[in-house]
Amino acid sequence: MQVLAIYAIVVAVLAGDVQGKQQCHPFSCGHLQNISYPFHWRGDPYNCGVPSYELDCSSSEATIRINTGTYYVTSINYTTSTFWVVDASLKDANSSCPLPRSDQLPYVQGGIQGSHGSWDLVLDQQARLASFVNCSQAMRNNSMYIPIDCLSTSSSFVYVFVKMSQMGGYPVIEKLKSCPFIENLKTSCGYLAMIPLGGPYTRFPDNAGFADVIRFMRNGFAVQFPLPGHTWSRIGMIKDCLKGSIR
Repeated sequence: MQVLAIYAIVVAVLAGDVQGKQQCHPFSCGHLQNISYPFHWRGDPYNCGVPSYELDCSSSEATIRINTGTYYVTSINYTTSTFWVVDASLKDANSSCPLPRSDQLPYVQGGIQGSHGSWDLVLDQQARLASFVNCSQAMRNNSMYIPIDCLSTSSSFVYVFVKMSQMGGYPVIEKLKSCPFIENLKTSCGYLAMIPLGGPYTRFPDNAGFADVIRFMRNGFAVQFPLPGHTWSRIGMIKDCLKGSIR
């Protein structure tokens, strides 16, 4: 009887979710049309979207907040469950020698933990990370470090190196131990900034220069829809199991 009672409660919760989502209508935001779950805008009912995927809308732009940064949402792909963003501070700047802000780290810990252990706003698995460093010594015979002459001086040498992200997909703590920034940082260099580049099917050119990095920075990067994770509560486990059975 106890099992049946729990089952009835969970079915009622699922029915409430379905009924709530039926009241959610696709919406437009900036230049984007026919937007739906997991996105929502401020004031929507709770079931209409994931809290981390709230969009701010103007007449021409849709923006999203990821940790400390604001990003323009340029496209949404419901087939691949990804959306494309561009750092607003870079898109608005006309500098020919841009440097990402050091406090914008959307990929730290692989994303933002959501409900039932899920992960939100995770980098696409094929994204790369561009790491900017300031070194007290010039790098010799190291093709990984791309020099940035426009930011360097006679005593301070700024470089960027690009590595495939190891933080995309399902975030686990072991991935932090092999962060591409840490493993490639030279002792004479200090951290300046990081920014993701690209996404599905993006090919970063061999022997790329800083001009290529700038182009990729201004094109933005791909972020994934919510990823399922560990469900710690019994009700959450039963609910997810029932959802899987229904599908």
